[in-house]
Amino acid sequence: GPPEWLAVALRNLIGNAMTYTPPGGLLKVIVRRQGACLEFAVEDSGPGIPASERAAVMQRFHRLPSANPGGSGLGLAIVGRIAELHGACCSLDAAPQGGLRASLVWQPASD
Repeated sequence: GPPEWLAVALRNLIGNAMTYTPPGGLLKVIVRRQGACLEFAVEDSGPGIPASERAAVMQRFHRLPSANPGGSGLGLAIVGRIAELHGACCSLDAAPQGGLRASLVWQPASD
C-alpha cells in the first residue's frame, strides 16, 4: 500500500489515544522488532474499549455510546484497512495501565 496511508493509520492511532487519555494520563508509542516481526503500538490510560466491543469498533461507523462527540466512527476501520493493505495485523487489547493497546504487527511472509 502507499506509504502515505500508513502515516494516516499511525496518526489515527496516536490521535485516538490523545483524545481518550485523561489529563495526567499515560500515552506510550512503541516501535520494536521482535525476531522477524515489526510492531507499532500505542498504549493509553484512558477508558479503553470493552473486549466485547473491540471487533465492532473496527467496523465503519460503529461508535461506543461513551465516545467523544465529533467523531464519525471511521478511524479504526480506516486503520484496519490500511494495515491489511500493508500486510499488517491490527489488534486492540487492554493496555497494562488499564486503557487501550492498539497495535499493528508485520510478520514475515510465509512460503
